[in-house]
Amino acid sequence: MALHGLKPVLLQEDVHPGNVRYDKEGIATLIDLDQPSIGPAEIDLGRVRTQWTKRFKAPIEREQAFLEGYVNEIDQESHPDVLTLTDPMILLRFGSALIDLVVRQVQLGAPASEWLLQEGMRRLGNLDDPNHEWRPLNQTRKNQIAEQASD
Repeated sequence: MALHGLKPVLLQEDVHPGNVRYDKEGIATLIDLDQPSIGPAEIDLGRVRTQWTKRFKAPIEREQAFLEGYVNEIDQESHPDVLTLTDPMILLRFGSALIDLVVRQVQLGAPASEWLLQEGMRRLGNLDDPNHEWRPLNQTRKNQIAEQASD
């Protein structure tokens, strides 16, 4: 960042469509700041760039509008060298996130979710395919996993 004159920003780090709300004019607001940090904007932008449309098949217009609004808000463009580092890092982080959840379940003594494990392995096994669709861990899926854990 410093090498390219980029300033750090407040990161949400879990940028997905469920954590974005839009007003009447289509202006996006990030919500759910569970673990905010300070760092390069490319961390948040990487998830949008590498996953929203390519992995989760969200409409390209939503991705473009979010990226444009984010860049306008922080008032700086990403540098290609920084994106070269952060985009693969973000893919690996969120590709392995579901397996991390399974490990936490086991550490807590809860039954491990077979779906989380299988989807995590699917994601990691296809990181090199930018169009390989990821199945979302949406609220419905979270509820199903919670019900299985309580049985």
